[in-house]
Amino acid sequence: MALNPQNAQHAIQIQAGILGRNAGHRFEIDLTDRINNLPMPFAPVTLQNLENHLFIQSPEISLLNYICSREKLSNIEKVTAISTGVLATSEDGRRWLNVNGV
Repeated sequence: MALNPQNAQHAIQIQAGILGRNAGHRFEIDLTDRINNLPMPFAPVTLQNLENHLFIQSPEISLLNYICSREKLSNIEKVTAISTGVLATSEDGRRWLNVNGV
């Protein structure tokens, strides 16, 4: 549901939210593409400190390493990532997401 701005400052805040959300959607789509294009099988690097959520490397590698470490997986044979952010905000996702023919 679109917001009706109450004043100029509120209009700027709404615009900032839209721009931020769209940037997040683009990052999520890029991340899923990167994950889906990784060579398999994936052998994770053991993470020493899971309390720290800041990792400096490719986000797709960081995410899979984190998942493997948390779930105690020694490798991943196959992975499929799906970007769902646009579905949650009722935007263009309904036009392109297709899972098992649905």
